[in-house]
Formats: sequence, structure tokens, C-alpha cells
Amino acid sequence: MMVALRFGWGVYIFYTQLDTRNQTIYSTKDEATRMLRKFLVLSLLCGFSLADLNADEIVPGILRTPDDRFDNLKDFPYKPNYMQIGDYRVHYLDEGPEDAAPILLIHGEPTWSYLFRKMIPILTAAGHRVIAPDLIGFGKSDKPVNEADYSYQLQVDVMVELTQRLDLQDATFFGQDWGGLVGLRVVAAEPDRFARVIVSNTGLPAASGIQGWIGYSLFKLAVWWEGAITMEELRANLTFPRWVAYSYHVEDLPLHELMSFMGGGDDAAAAYQAPFPDKRYKAGAQIMPYLVPSQLRVNEEAWKVFEAWDKPFLVAFTDSDPITRGGEQAFLDRVPGATNVTIHGAGHFVQEDAGPELARMMNAFIAGEEVSSVTVGKEVAEDSPCTSGADINVYCGFKNAEDLALTPDEKFLVMTGFSALPDTFVSEMMLFDLELQAKVDFRIALSENTWGDPLCTRDSLDFSPHGLSLIQRHDGAYQLAITNHLPGETIEMFELVKNETSWSLEWRGCVAAASNAMFNDVTLTRSGNFYATEMYALDLPFDDLLAAGTSQADTGKVWHWQKGDGYSEVPNSSGSFPNGIALSDNEDYLFINYWFSGKTAKFNLATSTIEFEHVAGKADNLTNINGDIWVATHDMTIDQLGECPPELAQCLLPFTIYNLSGEDLTVQAAYSFDSDSFGAATVAIPHKGKVWLGTFHGDRIASFELDDR
Repeated sequence: MMVALRFGWGVYIFYTQLDTRNQTIYSTKDEATRMLRKFLVLSLLCGFSLADLNADEIVPGILRTPDDRFDNLKDFPYKPNYMQIGDYRVHYLDEGPEDAAPILLIHGEPTWSYLFRKMIPILTAAGHRVIAPDLIGFGKSDKPVNEADYSYQLQVDVMVELTQRLDLQDATFFGQDWGGLVGLRVVAAEPDRFARVIVSNTGLPAASGIQGWIGYSLFKLAVWWEGAITMEELRANLTFPRWVAYSYHVEDLPLHELMSFMGGGDDAAAAYQAPFPDKRYKAGAQIMPYLVPSQLRVNEEAWKVFEAWDKPFLVAFTDSDPITRGGEQAFLDRVPGATNVTIHGAGHFVQEDAGPELARMMNAFIAGEEVSSVTVGKEVAEDSPCTSGADINVYCGFKNAEDLALTPDEKFLVMTGFSALPDTFVSEMMLFDLELQAKVDFRIALSENTWGDPLCTRDSLDFSPHGLSLIQRHDGAYQLAITNHLPGETIEMFELVKNETSWSLEWRGCVAAASNAMFNDVTLTRSGNFYATEMYALDLPFDDLLAAGTSQADTGKVWHWQKGDGYSEVPNSSGSFPNGIALSDNEDYLFINYWFSGKTAKFNLATSTIEFEHVAGKADNLTNINGDIWVATHDMTIDQLGECPPELAQCLLPFTIYNLSGEDLTVQAAYSFDSDSFGAATVAIPHKGKVWLGTFHGDRIASFELDDR
């Protein structure tokens, strides 16, 4: 066949050779040499000079990454295949049996088909043919220099043509990130070619009516309003809007650094940098996030295909992706019969964090077998392997499960993922099945603000939770409150709702924190009001806070919030780093921990006085269980926190769990641990002969048997 490319006033025509699959393949130097000779001759006939091109431009405005940039990539032995589509040479992988039903894998940005290297061997070993193209501007595909040459529609059109020319039939589609945005449109355009769909950490942003017309303009205004942010700010709070703002405004996208912290480590980060010798090649990587909501009305039409979908559809999001968290709900709401599973312990780039697990799940789904949620085994430090000790059992796959509460049916633990001091980032709420002894899906949905302050609003499910409180209100509803550190300091209110097999959360409102206060923990009253501990003032320098850890100077206090009246200070409640807090059953007393001084206080609300004290270690959270006060204390000094750097999987600092009398705080029992399996416990929940433990720094929770102690 012949392909004509126009550039300015010159035209050259070249002839392509077809391989056994009837597609354009350029994979040898001889073919490239023949192409170059034809180009030279025909360009001279047309009056076109090579001087009009930059040395690395194939035609004006289109770059092609040199082949040697891809030499010696780790775990990537795959042969390149190329197809000329319009002005662009598109790269794709084609692995496995030629006559097998294909799997179309489409990557997101700023990655390329290298992203699937951990999955391809498992998929092909199961007898599948795997097609993994590189989007325009990424990997080994051609790269327009100008951002204006990129569009959502361009990527869709190219992938539709590739699908048609490869004549994919009975195919399975998998997409993540931009791979889903593009690939779902391909499926909608060619639904008869696809037998099933699998999506992870992606979406199909859509709107109709006035929102469809103005939504993208409002989005662009929001990006402009957000302005430029630094890499440090992005790492501290990685959300989709901030990612868009960062990639749009940064002068030269630092892909190696970006991919180092988003997935894969240094070797993978170098491979993701390989397609981009310099910033001229990165136009696509920088502009594509900005284009996500650019086709809202077109996508709304595509949704009609999936709303009538009668073939298998698997939704397999991860539980640790701050960018697409909650995005699975759109698929579950709009695709009839969609299957939902969760990949626990993986982040945004699920292919990096859980490639083998995802590939095995896909094989099972294609085979018509039942699929279920999985937990990814995280690498841990050599001095803290994920193994239970002689006196303590551990359960891994978590992230800083700092505070715990038992659900009303006593079958699950609700957990907060701690993510503050000194760096704050988006984390999660978690649910642990006590019978299965495994982390399970914990669905959260936004609802009306009926329990909080009407002035407090929320339009996302991004949280940075800390302490929690769970009660049954006077009206019978179960109310959960958390202290939250992002995007600002708030108390977030949820209704805990029982479903057929588990529990879910419905957001019911929020309350901004008291002025200049950094909250730690919260305890609810049955009327829906609350008390909260202020650890310290937000404007207190961190070094001064650490100094107070030695001097035990007062840093904060307890606040009382009542709906309609707002905040008031609890008199005489100031202390050195107020921490855990709980109400007595009759709501006449507060039990308050002060971490720096190690004090647990029984505080009379009527007289504003401390009636009893217990002092030991560094007192963290406390829980009131049937009148007994369970306190987790850290047996360490402030300086010893340096023994638990961020990269350590599990902090192993020693701790003691105290069971105190709710009457006078006398010690009824104490359980001390200095373990190679678990440390830095922050909370203790007794239940059926076991005590369950959380930690402020670790990839696990733990339990110990009371009879054994």
C-alpha cells in the first residue's frame, strides 16, 4: 500500500511491506535504509531539503526516539512492531500465539508498553495473544513536538484504526489511567470485537447538558487557579487536580523522579525516562493530563454502550491510589452486572505494584472462573519480615493503621491510615474482616451534609485520616467521625451502613477544625456532637514541637463542638501533646491521653478537673470498652523516633498495653512487647480473647492472645 505524508509544501511517498499479519512492520536497519533512500530521492524531486528538519525530526514537528535509548531495558525482551497510522508510526507489542483470542492492553501516561512487562509472560503462558501499543507521544511511538497537536480524539482514532487493521476479534480489553479513557472509547466504537472488559484505576469522565458544555472550561480554570506546584508539594499530597496542575505548569517534567515514587523503583523509572531524551519529546506527557475532561459529551455517548453491556465487565481498582480513589463507583453504577474486586496494597500503577496478581486475575476472569480481591505482598525491611512472633500475630497489607474501632456486629475492624507528622499525604479508611483475617473492600460514598457544619463542604473522597470514634446515635444510626488533615484540618462525619455481607460508609458532613488547631483524636456524643484533642497549634515550628517532647510543655488542649453553637475550649484540659480521647459511658467524664508526658487523665466535665491520673511511657490512643480503659503506650524517648525512617516497612519500637479501671485508672493488667514482628502500637481493642493492635508506622496490624499473657 502507499502512505502519503504532507509537510508544508513538500510531499514524499513511500511503499510499505506487509508482514504475515498484513500490517506495516519496520524492524530492520535494511528497511530503514531503503526508506531513507526513497525519502532523499523524492524529497529532492519535490524541492524539500533535509536542512528544513531538525536532526531528530522525522518530519517537521514529529520526533522519533532513537532506538539505542531502549537498549538493555531490564525484563523487556520483546520485539518491536510498527504500524503507520496517518502521520505517525505507532509501536506495539504482539506476543503469544498468533491465532489465540487477543488481549488489548493500553497503558496510561507518562508510561508506555514497558508497564506490562510483568504481566505479558503470565498472560501468554495461559495461551493468550497480547497486543500492547504505545500511545502517540509515548514509548517507541512517534511524538509530536507541539502540545496543540495532541488531543483525546487523536489517541482514540489511532487506537481504533490499530484495532481494525489488526482485526482483533473476541478480544479482552484492559485499561488503566489514560489506557482506560482511550480504550473504553475503542470498545464503544467497536463493541462487536470485544468479548469482555477489565478496568483498573481509570475512568470515562462524562457529562451531559450544561455540564457537558462548560465542564472542560471550568476544569481549565481550576488548573490555572491551582497554579504551579513543586515536586515536593506533589509528593506530599498527590491528587488528580494537583497532578494536572504540576504536569501542566512544570517546565520540564522530571519523569525519572516522578516514576521513582509512583511505582517501580529506579530501574523502572529509567525505562520510563528512556522515550524522552529531552523535554522536546515530552509534549504529550505534559499535556495529556490537561485533556482528561476534554470530551465530556462524547464520552457520555460512549457510556450508552456500557449501560447496555451484556458481556463480562471486571472492575479491579486498587485500595491505595490517591488519583482515582472512588472512581470504580461509576462503573458499578452504570455497567449492568459489573464484577467488583479490590487489589489491596497497590497504588496507581497497578501493573508495577501487582502485575503478576493482576495477570492471574485476568486469566481467571477470561476463563469464566470466579475472581476475588487479592492482597499484594509488599517488600519489607530485612529486620521486620511479615512473620508472626511467639507472642504476637501479624496481618500485613496495610498502611499505618493508627486507630481502630469494632463494628456493631463485632465482625470487622474499621481503621484509619495515619499520614501526618511532619509530612501529610492522602491515605485511606480500611476494613478488616475478623473471620477471614483479611483486609476487605470498604466502599465510601458522598451524601448530604446533615451532621456537620453547613459551611464545611467536600467534593472528593481524598482523606488523610488520624483518630476515629464510632457510636450509635440517639436516632439509632451508627456515626463514625475521623480527624482529617487534608485538604485542610477537619472532623469528617460518616454513617456506617450495614450491607449484605459487610459495611460501607456514607459521608454525612464535616466540621472545620478549631482555629489554628492540629487535631489528633475525636470522641462522639450520642447526640452527634464531639470532643477533639488539639495536639498543637498549626503555626508551632516542628523543632519547637520536638523540644516540647523533652520539656513536656503544654502544646494543646481539648475542644468541644456542638451543632449550631460551634467550638468552645474545655477548661483546664491543656497539656503536653493531647492525644487519644474517649467519653465515659454516661458521658460525664473524658479520658484523655497526653503523649509527651505519658499521662492518662480522667477528667470531670462538670467540675473541669482531673480526678485520677495514670502515667507511663508515651500514651497514644485509648478506648473505653465496657468501662475498662485500654491504653497503648510507647516505651521510648522522642529521639528514638529516628529509628523508624519512612522507608522502614514496620517500626519495631517497644510498647505496653494497659488495661485500666474506668473508675480510678488503677492498672488491672499490663502487656509489654519488644518484638521483631511488630512495634509502635497506637491502639488496643480487646475482642473474644484477643487484643487487636494498630500502629502509626507499619504495613501490618497485630493481635495477641490474652490467655497466653
